[in-house]
Amino acid sequence: MRTSRPDTAASARPLRSFHQLSGLPFLLTASLLCAQTTVEWSGADAANNYWSTPGNWQGGLLPSDADDVLITSAGSLTVGLNGTQAYAGSLEVDTTAGSVTISGAGTLNLASGNLKKTSTANGLTISSNIVLGASGAWSNASGSGSSGFTVSGVISDNGNGYGITWERGVISLSGANTFSGGFLFKSGTIYIRNNQALGTDAFTLESSSGVIRFTASDIANAIVLNGTGRNDFYLDSATGFNREVILGNSITGSGATSGGQLQFFGSSGVWRFKETISLTNATYTALTLKGQQSAGVSTYIFSKNVTLSGTGTGISGITLGETSTDPTKSGSASLLIDQAIRFDGMGHITDASGAGVNTLGGIHESGTAVIAPGSGITLQNQMENAVNLVSLNAGAVTEFATQIKQSGASPVAVRVNDSYRQIDTAQTTGSTEVFETINPEGIVDFTNAGGNTWQGGTTVLAGGLRVNNSSNSGTGSGGVTVKSGAFLGGAGIIAPEGTNGIVIESGGILAPGNDTIGTLRINGAGTTGALLTLESGATLVFKLGASGASDGISLLAYSTGDLSLSGNVVNFTDAGGLSAGQTYTLFSFWSDVAGTSITASGITDGLVIGTGLEAFTGSYIQYGIHSIELVVGAAIPEPSAWILSAVAGLAVAAARRARHSLRIQN
Repeated sequence: MRTSRPDTAASARPLRSFHQLSGLPFLLTASLLCAQTTVEWSGADAANNYWSTPGNWQGGLLPSDADDVLITSAGSLTVGLNGTQAYAGSLEVDTTAGSVTISGAGTLNLASGNLKKTSTANGLTISSNIVLGASGAWSNASGSGSSGFTVSGVISDNGNGYGITWERGVISLSGANTFSGGFLFKSGTIYIRNNQALGTDAFTLESSSGVIRFTASDIANAIVLNGTGRNDFYLDSATGFNREVILGNSITGSGATSGGQLQFFGSSGVWRFKETISLTNATYTALTLKGQQSAGVSTYIFSKNVTLSGTGTGISGITLGETSTDPTKSGSASLLIDQAIRFDGMGHITDASGAGVNTLGGIHESGTAVIAPGSGITLQNQMENAVNLVSLNAGAVTEFATQIKQSGASPVAVRVNDSYRQIDTAQTTGSTEVFETINPEGIVDFTNAGGNTWQGGTTVLAGGLRVNNSSNSGTGSGGVTVKSGAFLGGAGIIAPEGTNGIVIESGGILAPGNDTIGTLRINGAGTTGALLTLESGATLVFKLGASGASDGISLLAYSTGDLSLSGNVVNFTDAGGLSAGQTYTLFSFWSDVAGTSITASGITDGLVIGTGLEAFTGSYIQYGIHSIELVVGAAIPEPSAWILSAVAGLAVAAARRARHSLRIQN
């Protein structure tokens, strides 16, 4: 039994160090005092439950930084740190009989850094600040949130580079922590409720199946995956949380057996990845961006590239969405790029959706974002059978430079620049979800040389679609529909099959070429329907250059009736070199796919000159047997210098006469 000491300020922390004792007789005593012992909470002082009260500890002595401290209770207990320093070598809390709270303005100093909750029942809450004296291991015997372990005080280490290893169970961190040795997560569940919850160094995961739940909005820690399985990052809902998580540092993983698997999901919200994600050298490397099963939406925004490369034959790519055949699960997911970067470090992107429609594309303000996974983009849709490919901002281009294909027997449709939903982070707090509608108006560009193979058709709803493949069909085997206010262009090939064709609806625009002059080829070899239909109110735009060079439309494997015109207005822009007397071929008609044998068009009217030729007179559209051409008329002469001078002189004379007349009248 340890002997008691008077309860004085001097005895609040026992003398344990050799330099505090003098003389050889004390050496043996000091050695025994420095040996680590277990000090248990008794709570015997009925007046209070303060840590600093010796009567609350067995033996009547306060624990020191050389002691293992054990707190147990017959029921729920609050231990007060009443503005003093509390010391322990390590701390173990048994919550079998009731929950335990450690609170107050004092500071808990853990010499070894070790802290654990040993019971699966009830919870442990520490709201006082904690100072680590070494890197320590923390754990919770319970994996249940109701029997959790919550630390809301600030965890620090005086800048000594001490860290925390989380061994198992559930923990919630909500303090603005400053410990600098990193947080090593081995298993269980961690709730990150403060931007600085993980301290100032890296967050390392060695878990095979860990869950990391966020209600903090801006995490600056680097994230390192060293585990052997999949870790789940979950976006939670909480009062005051706007449902946006920004991961501002890199995510890396290499060398683990299968530790390159990472999954993001949770409540409707926005995930922003500001730096690179690199998962390499694992047997499996996979990034799963799950969608919502209900009517919500999860949005994933990337500012840097993602690199996924496995050493085995397993998956090495990104999966977007939540595949389900349940019609009530109509939620969706969006994968968006917010910088003009090349997004191509993964093997593939799989678009997986149930009753909802996922969105994939760029939201950068200007320039070109390129999406080009090495093995293509697979459309794996279960019910709605559609995907939305977007480029948000006017003038910005999102280029899909890889093959887009579908998986399964049901045709999948592509929507270009359809409106999509995203959680409104300025209006959402807690469980109340507020969504905003995003309306893209940029340019989507299909540039895979070998074309694309989806079968459900393409609808351009806003902005523009440019098709720039060099073989097969840039829009798969389905038809293409251009809605009012949208345009279709490019210098590639569109080859619909079956009864499908291309329809430019009223208000829609057909504008072949790109920023430079080009010819859009439309192949009718596989279709039995009309190849190209311009409804009344649809317009065309052609760029005109020097020496008869212009944008053009080549109709391949053409049959009479494949082109339907409805008095459509044709507008022109000067690409440099437009001059009087030039002839430009707007449409050409070919009987073969190669475009080597001309054929009769059967077209004798249907186009009307619009804007762009105001400087010329007598321009007209010429309907030839094998082509439709624009003939530019004579230039309207500008008034010569002498005429302008004469007009100016007459004006001066008239002004003088007017002044002379005014003087006579006066």
